[in-house]
Amino acid sequence: MPLPVKPARDARHRLACFALYRALLRQGRRVPLADDIAPGLFPGPAHPIQALVRKAFRRNRRIDSQRLVVSALQNGYRFLSLLHTAAQTPPPPARNEVLSFLRENQARVLAARARAAAVPPKPAPPPKPPILTLVSENPPVYKPTNPPRPLSDFKSGVRRVPTLTETMNFPFLRLNKPQSPILSRALRHRRDTRENVLIEVKRLRDHGYEEAKQEDQWEALVQKMLGAPEEKPTYLQCFKGALWEAQKWLNADYMDSLARGRALWEIVEREKALAKKEKDAAKRKAREERKARGEPLSLEAFERNLREKMGMWPPVGSIRREKLAERKEPKE
Repeated sequence: MPLPVKPARDARHRLACFALYRALLRQGRRVPLADDIAPGLFPGPAHPIQALVRKAFRRNRRIDSQRLVVSALQNGYRFLSLLHTAAQTPPPPARNEVLSFLRENQARVLAARARAAAVPPKPAPPPKPPILTLVSENPPVYKPTNPPRPLSDFKSGVRRVPTLTETMNFPFLRLNKPQSPILSRALRHRRDTRENVLIEVKRLRDHGYEEAKQEDQWEALVQKMLGAPEEKPTYLQCFKGALWEAQKWLNADYMDSLARGRALWEIVEREKALAKKEKDAAKRKAREERKARGEPLSLEAFERNLREKMGMWPPVGSIRREKLAERKEPKE
């Protein structure tokens, strides 16, 4: 059962774990290795015992069960005493135990690497084409890249029509909720970029103009005192150029968003038309199947068939609503 307070947030528990971690690393470095044990088998430190200690602590750092925490600490203290005994100058039996464990672990790692190397890597999937293709740059014009997908590509058998939405004047298509983290990150990056440009434009308009004008006046006085010609471009000209570039970028981004929105709306309208066509075809097929089985048609299906064959008006449901209204009228 998880503890009400996680051990990782307890200062005393953290102090004990860090002390045990440092002691294991320090003591493991003192154990001499045999010649048949590769020192650089694991990434990181050269000594394999230190790599195993780091791997074990990294694996157990999210444990919040009291039973597992106590068991892990007991194993750590037991292993510390084993390393302390194995590091003594006369080779004790504990050193042979540690070395045999390292040999088994090394053989297991090398076998796993050999199996992984024997399996050929999977080919990278081809990159998906973009939804929109830029046809013209000035003015920007986008067109859908691919035609609509067939109904067989949808597992549910029903076409899902996307929804066109926008954030910070940037249009995009939303298929389902919750929103994809990749899409959220891309939209957040787009929003931050546009906000930074808007903040910079506001800063230039509020404070940059007067500062550049005063700087030009000071430069003109200095150049007049020195008898030198006026330098070009001036601070005010540079300021106006920076403001013009920022405004130009905002206008181009706005026009690009409009072009993207038109192309995305074309995709939505196309999907809507196909969804309506496929829905009508499914209803017609179901109606024909009921008719082939000899089942009686409902009033709505009868009205629809009559309207399709004879071109009757008003549309479906109006006749039924009129009949219900006549029934509800009070009789004289």
